[in-house]
Amino acid sequence: PWNLDPKDVPASENYPYFDLSWRVARQENRYTSRFDADFPQRTDVAYYFGAKLDATAMAPTYANLEKTNFPSLYAATIPGDDFAEAFASYVHVVLMQRPWRITLSREGEAPMRFDACWFAPRCAAKRAVLERILARPAE
Repeated sequence: PWNLDPKDVPASENYPYFDLSWRVARQENRYTSRFDADFPQRTDVAYYFGAKLDATAMAPTYANLEKTNFPSLYAATIPGDDFAEAFASYVHVVLMQRPWRITLSREGEAPMRFDACWFAPRCAAKRAVLERILARPAE
C-alpha cells in the first residue's frame, strides 16, 4: 500500500520498486530519497501548496532530476506519486509510443529539453520492474 505512514512501512527490501529510489526515516516518520545529495531541490518541489522553487531554479532542478531515476519532477515528491508517474509515463511513452518532453526556454538562451527517461540507463531498473508487473519482456 502506498498510503502508509513512513513509520509503518515494512522493510523496504519487500518493495523492490520503492527500494530503487526511497528510504524510510522512521524516527522522523518521513520518506527520503536515495538521491537527495545529488538532487537537493527535491525537498522544495511542491505542486499543491504554493511554489517553493523560483522559476530561475528550474534549469538546475531539471538538470539534477536527470541524476536520479525519477521519471518526472512530480515523481520525486513522494513514493506513491513516483510509482503513479512512472506507470503513467511508461504506458504513454513506451507502450503507446507517445512523446514526453519538458522544454525550458528563456529569452535569449537556447532551450533546454528533458525527454522521457525510459530509454536511458537512469531509469532501466524501474523500467524492468514495470515490465515485470505488466509481464512485458525488456527490449
